[in-house]
Amino acid sequence: MVEKALAKLLNKVERINLDDHLKKFKDLDIIRRYPVMCPGCPHRATFHSVKKIAPKDTVFGGDIGCYMLGTFPPYNMADFMYDMGANLGIVHGIRKAADYFGTDKAKSNKTISFIGDGTFFHAGIPGLLNTVYNNSDSLIVIMDNRITAMTGHQPNPGMGKNGIGEKVSEVNVEE
Repeated sequence: MVEKALAKLLNKVERINLDDHLKKFKDLDIIRRYPVMCPGCPHRATFHSVKKIAPKDTVFGGDIGCYMLGTFPPYNMADFMYDMGANLGIVHGIRKAADYFGTDKAKSNKTISFIGDGTFFHAGIPGLLNTVYNNSDSLIVIMDNRITAMTGHQPNPGMGKNGIGEKVSEVNVEE
């Protein structure tokens, strides 16, 4: 798509015709398969439990990490997903906008955001502080598996070891 736009802008010929390329894939009749969480992943049980008890019109905030797989069937639990750590601030804004400007139905909708421990330590803490400071009535679910798993198993402050394997103070998400 970028090449197509640049070719048009610069009056050049595309090396690959994207439309023809995509048509070949459509003609393959491949079975649709959504990405899934790893077998034994604790996030499966979390999504299952929250989906079971959440009211029908709940607004779910997603974020970048393993738990973004909750977007797909059978969970379908992300109404939006932008970038690492954005979800807490967005859910807070949705909640406040509904409280101030919404209809009675909008005011009664619940807001739930999912964020992993790695993302929480990296970019979620300011969103949590803002949510608490402004008395936002949103549920924040921090999915703590003690690692930044989806992007390569990088350490995070909840592990007790830093990037070069040294023992360091462990930060407990619950505290």
